[in-house]
Amino acid sequence: GLETLAQLVVFDFNSASYSVPHTPVQIDDSPRFPHREVLMDSARHWLPVPVIRQLLGAMAINKFNTLHWHLVDLQSFPFIAPRAPELARAAAFSAQERYTLSDVKAVVASAADLGIRVVVEVDVPGHTLSFCRSHPEVCPTPSCGEQNALAPDRNATFELVGKIFAD
Repeated sequence: GLETLAQLVVFDFNSASYSVPHTPVQIDDSPRFPHREVLMDSARHWLPVPVIRQLLGAMAINKFNTLHWHLVDLQSFPFIAPRAPELARAAAFSAQERYTLSDVKAVVASAADLGIRVVVEVDVPGHTLSFCRSHPEVCPTPSCGEQNALAPDRNATFELVGKIFAD
């Protein structure tokens, strides 16, 4: 509702003042769909945190309420998980293209300030070739190759995934 009201305000450069033309105004506003999402895939296309914040601003203006953040995938693991930092060291695109836990918390906090929920996706048990770069013991074959999934029969798999989810 506040975003709708903000969109009605007009700035008059001649008088250097704001107004709401055609008042009084009756606002009858509700979303057509309760879930309005944007998918951001930084696992394949890394984005700096300031750019993500710009995206959040654009989402708020356009009344989106969910950012689906595809954080890790087979191509890269850019999240520096405090309990498993070796994943990002081995599988981020570069040392500069990583997200710290404080980066993720800052994005979530910025989103919350705008009424946007962040859903972080850690793609498991499939799409996990990036995991095998630092943890071959969780992969079904030495090369991972086409399997591209974690080995479900190993305790190490569940221990590693548990660390990532805890972070």
